[in-house]
Amino acid sequence: MARKPIAPFVVLAVLIGLAFAGSRAQTYELNEHIQCSYELARKKAPAADVLFAGNSRTGSAIDPLYIEQRLAHDTGGKLSVDRLTLALPDVPPMRVLTREYLRERGFPKVAVVQLLVNYDATMQPLVGKPIHPLRSIAFGRLDDLVIVQRETEFEDSGRVIPRWLEQGHLSLPAVALAKMTTNIYAALRYPARVMGHTVVDCSGPMTYRQNENWRYGDISDSANYGEEVGTPQQMAAWRRLSLRHYMTYDPTDPARAFENDQMHRLIALFRQGGSKVYLTVYPQFSIKTSLAERAAIQREFPEAGFIDSCVMLDVAGGPDNATHYRDEHHVNRAGALVISRGMADRLARDFQ
Repeated sequence: MARKPIAPFVVLAVLIGLAFAGSRAQTYELNEHIQCSYELARKKAPAADVLFAGNSRTGSAIDPLYIEQRLAHDTGGKLSVDRLTLALPDVPPMRVLTREYLRERGFPKVAVVQLLVNYDATMQPLVGKPIHPLRSIAFGRLDDLVIVQRETEFEDSGRVIPRWLEQGHLSLPAVALAKMTTNIYAALRYPARVMGHTVVDCSGPMTYRQNENWRYGDISDSANYGEEVGTPQQMAAWRRLSLRHYMTYDPTDPARAFENDQMHRLIALFRQGGSKVYLTVYPQFSIKTSLAERAAIQREFPEAGFIDSCVMLDVAGGPDNATHYRDEHHVNRAGALVISRGMADRLARDFQ
């Protein structure tokens, strides 16, 4: 009787072993803030009383430690605050990360969620392509990836070819294969990372800060941040960049159907565990979310409350006040102080 070749089984076993090792090493070619955000989601601790979720504008505007301290002062009790932050205005990756947090740590009493929509008209055709970028495939659980993708609804009117044939679409088998190969590469990359001392360390405060440009315990009511004021040349450049390709948010625009659906599902994810949910938008230099847009947000998402972060800077000096910004999209420490203080004072009502 002929002996069956064992080489293919050996190769398969090696690949499976590498994939498992890579999933533990997590040495992916990705920004470190993603790994630190997942470390926070998997932390062995109960859910925070207040959870902020959003992109880099949330990271720049919200200081969880400052808000904890101010809430303690305003309410007379000890309340915990976390911030889940992923760069870019993509909702599906935030849904995957949020599912991880809620499963591992439970539901917060209050969730403050940034409205995650694209504002660059040239990028709008690429929204949701693919549903799962590499950061979700690498760090997210496969069952979460499946759930998020199966729940996704697209705007398909006028489509000539099926969506699954479009460039950028990843079917679930392709996602599973991408996850396995990503982990294999992570395992192969690990020895070089160790020898080069470039393995990401998300221990200590970096679990909460996640990115050096984001806030965690580095703003104070008594500090002066005058050194961060932009120069006239910087402000002119910010203004040009802010207005380039800018598109307003109109929830009735068919181009927003995908983003709106994803945001509704993110809100519902929190609400199913009893969290009180607020939506917010953060100001940008030279671009003020109009009162009409803010009213439209509240009409589109009646299931959530609304905290107007833009008005906080309006009161403090207006959206063009360069003392509040570090670039065209993000506030600096002075702006973070205004918004974090306003958020803490507003949320204190929910705990009094």
